[in-house]
Amino acid sequence: MSGDTRNMKIAVGAPVAGRAWILQEWRRRLQHQTLRPSAYCFVYSYSEDDTYKILGDKQWGGRVIVHKTLAPYYSRTFRNTDQNDPHRAKHFSTLRNTLLAMFLRTDADLFVSLDTDVLLDDHSALERLTQTIQDGWDTASALTYLHPLGERSHCYNAGYLTGGVGFTQGWRRAEQNEVLAYRSPVKIDVPMAAVMMTHQVAKSCRYKAHECGEDIGFGQSLAQHGFRSAWRTDLVVRHVWDETYLRREEEECSVEAAAWL
Repeated sequence: MSGDTRNMKIAVGAPVAGRAWILQEWRRRLQHQTLRPSAYCFVYSYSEDDTYKILGDKQWGGRVIVHKTLAPYYSRTFRNTDQNDPHRAKHFSTLRNTLLAMFLRTDADLFVSLDTDVLLDDHSALERLTQTIQDGWDTASALTYLHPLGERSHCYNAGYLTGGVGFTQGWRRAEQNEVLAYRSPVKIDVPMAAVMMTHQVAKSCRYKAHECGEDIGFGQSLAQHGFRSAWRTDLVVRHVWDETYLRREEEECSVEAAAWL
């Protein structure tokens, strides 16, 4: 893929439920990107908050496609009670694959699977990921941390497949020395949380059930098709664990801003 990044059409989306507390912040950062999305795709699970109302308002600045699923909503807390539940693993694979099918019905060139608790504070994030794709990679991910401790956790959103096959195939998470030792982008097997992919990847690959989550299954599918995944370790985006963390970060930013006045 080659050409001017400004000519690329991008669709962004995610499964979503119970995210009224952050969805407007998520949207605001996407609207301030130097390369803005032309479409948004959501697989919506029933929520008791205002998530669906926010999805339906007129402030998105692009086409919004919402698929209502009848599948039950599992909160993060509930998911973590039994991570080896094969039925739950299959459930999340189904949601993600529905999202891929929605993207393929748009006219977008690239799809960004972006969890709605990941905020693109860097206004050039989508443009930088698009440039990475144009440099010859099939998927491109920003770096984020999938743990409440954030940077201190070294719980990165990237992994490598190891021995075995299928539901129990081994894998390992990327480590700090790999972030520090290699020039960005770093080649990985398993992208997570903030993943841009080409139309061909979305057409060819599927999320699959795995004991450690559907992202590992997607990595397996990428490997089977010979696709190359880039991890932009020089592009850090913010994962917000829950509403408490969002309020805390906002308060810290307010204090820092006041100190400069």
